[in-house]
Amino acid sequence: FIKVDEENRFVSILEGQWTLENDLVIPSGYLFKIEPGVRLDLVNSANIISYSPVKLIGTPKNPIIINSSKYSGQGVAVFNANGMSEFNNIIIKNLRAPKRKGWELTGAVTFYESDVSILNSRFLNNNESDDLLNIIRSNFSIQDSLFQDSMADALDVDFSNGQISNSYFTRCGTNSNIGDCIDFSGSNVELFGIEVSGAGDKGISAGEKSFISIDGGKISQTNIALASKDLSNLQARNISLAKSKYGFVAYQKKPEFGPAKIIINSFTHNAINQLYTIEKKSTLELSGQVIRGTQTGLSELLLLQNSALDQK
Repeated sequence: FIKVDEENRFVSILEGQWTLENDLVIPSGYLFKIEPGVRLDLVNSANIISYSPVKLIGTPKNPIIINSSKYSGQGVAVFNANGMSEFNNIIIKNLRAPKRKGWELTGAVTFYESDVSILNSRFLNNNESDDLLNIIRSNFSIQDSLFQDSMADALDVDFSNGQISNSYFTRCGTNSNIGDCIDFSGSNVELFGIEVSGAGDKGISAGEKSFISIDGGKISQTNIALASKDLSNLQARNISLAKSKYGFVAYQKKPEFGPAKIIINSFTHNAINQLYTIEKKSTLELSGQVIRGTQTGLSELLLLQNSALDQK
């Protein structure tokens, strides 16, 4: 069911329902395509590893489904691809992070130094791995997509630039109390019309000198709705918060960084136990009012609170 076109440098999986029992590795210099309607079942710890761009383009009536029916398959990783990858009308579910002797990843799906556009796709129920999707050192866009039932973080973005719009994140690490629905490190990202419902820890987290802009969003049922740490600047407007322990939290976690900032304009809140907690030297600007932090040792306090939740 795998076709190789050496003349045009294509590798493709033909339409049909197939089982992948061994690793599929795509070398650099190709374009890896999967036809609409493909149902691919990964078993026996099989991975898909591509060093070339991937074009997984389904249709609303014939989406591409990559699944592990017996929870024994691993995941999908794209490394150093020279070109833009595309996911459109894709369903990825029941996968776990690739792992081999001497190396392992944290995401069931990973893009490393590989730009990607994701549209109308669903990432569901990662098995025994931290992240549903991990994007590292890449440019990306995510639109009209769903992330649901992650073991820890649903979307982990590291040292990347991109946009996320009209996407929904739910049940992120709620069984472990350690998951963030969206976790940014060293990244510059714009978010539009995001909905977060259910996070074991943070709804949206900005860390390691990230700049995050949010325009329109709903965040509910989290431990912390919005967090900024370690020289990050998180700005948001037209957002609503509900049913969370903390609304806004800013602090320094790592000694090599520094205090953080949050700027909020136009927001509503309901059933928030504590609207904000800000560590010394960090700041929150709330509808024009600057609130300077007074809390000390906030990182350690939050860690202790999560440990207490785990014990319960």
